[in-house]
Amino acid sequence: MAPEPFVSIVVPTPGTVGYIRGMVESVARLDYPRDRFELILLGDAETPLLQRARELAQEGGIALQVIHDPVAAGEKRNRGVAAAQGEFIAFTDDDTILREDWLRAAVQHLAQNPDYAGVGGPNFTPREGLPFAKAVGRIFGSKFLFRFRYTAGHDEPCEVDHNPTCNYVLRREAVAGIGFHPTLWPGEDVEFDIRLQQVGHRILYAPDGVVWHHRR
Repeated sequence: MAPEPFVSIVVPTPGTVGYIRGMVESVARLDYPRDRFELILLGDAETPLLQRARELAQEGGIALQVIHDPVAAGEKRNRGVAAAQGEFIAFTDDDTILREDWLRAAVQHLAQNPDYAGVGGPNFTPREGLPFAKAVGRIFGSKFLFRFRYTAGHDEPCEVDHNPTCNYVLRREAVAGIGFHPTLWPGEDVEFDIRLQQVGHRILYAPDGVVWHHRR
């Protein structure tokens, strides 16, 4: 039986977001073979929070790369892809919590749908989120504004025109061939998906690829 594909989890961060600890702890809980994924943190500079994230990853037995350079998030993702060893590149943010089956679900969907370049899923607001953060989460979940892609929504996998990079797993050759805009922010993930589709790639949404995303 062939081993699971190797996946590189790429996370840009300024290194000052307290939620990064929860993100790394959720990576350590992923239901995916420990030797088949790596975590790449791309920070502006070494900070106490980034150092603690490094320690947590090492304590969890996670293969880790840490890259420091104060560039925009899109360029950090580009540098993460360049350093990645994975067949798949999994993007998330420093303020998410990944469900245990997040990677496994994404890899299975891409294996079953070879015509798609990438897959994303819902990002729910954590229950402990502040009232304003929960209100923002409800706005992102509006079927009138965002077609449910950010929170609840479709019961079955379906084609979409955008997945946010807090929850987006792509085939390496697709993302490496397009790249993120090096200075645009915010909206660099939307612009990326526009160019991805302009060259003929298709994008999948799958409801079982879940992350929780703190709204800031």
